[in-house]
Amino acid sequence: MIPESIGKLRNMERLYFDLNAFSRIIPPSIRNLSFLTELDLGINRLEGTIPSNLNSYKKLLYLDLHGNNLKGSVPKEIFQLTSLSILLDLSQNNLSGLLPQEIGNLKILEYLDLSENRLSSELPSSFSSCIGLQTLNLSKNFFHGSMPEALSSLRGLEFGNLSRNNFYGSIPTYLQKMDFRYLDLSYNNFEGEVSSKGVFANTSMVSIIGNRRLCGGIDELHLPECTTSASKRRTRKISAAVVVAISLSSTVAGLALVSFLLFYCCKKGIQINN
Repeated sequence: MIPESIGKLRNMERLYFDLNAFSRIIPPSIRNLSFLTELDLGINRLEGTIPSNLNSYKKLLYLDLHGNNLKGSVPKEIFQLTSLSILLDLSQNNLSGLLPQEIGNLKILEYLDLSENRLSSELPSSFSSCIGLQTLNLSKNFFHGSMPEALSSLRGLEFGNLSRNNFYGSIPTYLQKMDFRYLDLSYNNFEGEVSSKGVFANTSMVSIIGNRRLCGGIDELHLPECTTSASKRRTRKISAAVVVAISLSSTVAGLALVSFLLFYCCKKGIQINN
């Protein structure tokens, strides 16, 4: 395990313990390293929860805890590390629960990876404040709801991965106006027409597979054609005309049958009287 005595190295600025086999919890004394600018504990066997007392880091630019066995919720104190500008990577853990609104405090962060956890709920509207983001990876979680308008504010976003969640509804039109280098929306529950503009005009820059109710888009996406509202109106008109025609035909046939029966009965009555 990482020894508790690590907290005595109060003047340390960079600490890299990644790619080892450290286990058990992250020692509470690590909060004493208040001069840290970079902390990397990624790809170990660390357990327990993320310490909530990391807000002593006033100069931290880079925090990597990915590839461990950390569980519990993401403490909102992490999102109060407003100095984070290079990277925050909490991916490949067992984190669960909601994303707090405090995520909006990371205004200058460029790289955020929360993928391969068990995070849920809708995305908080405070995402609109994370205007420095260039890479956002939320894949392989349990996020749901429609994509919030808040993401339209992330004008610097180049790589977006929201795949393998439970997002639903139409794909927002604002995405076609953003300068993505790659966008992955695959394996969600999106539906409706896909744009043929912006990132959606190049299949090497976008993935939307696994959304079975999408239609339209460029030919290379191999999606079914959309049923337009005009087509629906025409179909409704044709259906109405068919119903009217059938009704009229049935009425005419009914009247003919009644007339025939009356004629037949009258003729029979005349024959009997004679």
